[in-house]
Amino acid sequence: MSDPNLRTALQALLMGTCAAACAYGPIARAEGDGDLAMPGLWKHDVSVVSHGHPGKPKARWHCLLDDDDPFKDFAGHLTVPGAKCTPGDEQRSASGYTWTLTCSGHRTLAGHIDFDSNEHYVGGIVSADHRELVHVEGRHRAACTDPSD
Repeated sequence: MSDPNLRTALQALLMGTCAAACAYGPIARAEGDGDLAMPGLWKHDVSVVSHGHPGKPKARWHCLLDDDDPFKDFAGHLTVPGAKCTPGDEQRSASGYTWTLTCSGHRTLAGHIDFDSNEHYVGGIVSADHRELVHVEGRHRAACTDPSD
């Protein structure tokens, strides 16, 4: 680089970028997480699936805050009734989350959350033979107005 003005400008840009990054601290979320889910009040409709048919959905309301871990907020509440399972192998992508569940009896299940926008997702838990056991659909409903939302 022979132009000293260009070199000085690039050095200033890099130093400014580093200073800004250091001032705000490390990024806590995986790449893409910030765009997956809009912060605010979410309604999650969870249904247990029996013989291929979802049961009556149970609503779960949750306020997603900027500092929350969206994986825990969206995937962490999904469970299989009557099974004791331990989650593992969490994977995050630009459009959602996948994970495994190791359950009593050495049964392994798979979970997924797939966002089609930052205000809507579908997901569930499936068995090793791809039968859906739990189905969930979530929609962003409003801004959070109170910490207790």
